[in-house]
Amino acid sequence: MKVRTRDARLAHGRVRYVDEGTGDPLLLVHGLGGNWQNWAANLRDLAATHRVIAPDLPGFGRSEEHTSELQSHHD
Repeated sequence: MKVRTRDARLAHGRVRYVDEGTGDPLLLVHGLGGNWQNWAANLRDLAATHRVIAPDLPGFGRSEEHTSELQSHHD
């Protein structure tokens, strides 16, 4: 399956992702040190029945690194 990658410009920078198929969405998130290609063997079968979205998380694959400071909020 030939997969077309796309880029989205977000506040922190560019994110590369794959968006294939139609139907209920599935978001595939890679693990530490991975990229969207970790899901390449599964994309065709999943995209036959679902919309499959697989991003490169910031700083991985072809996505830009998150350059601003991350903050956590606690109640």
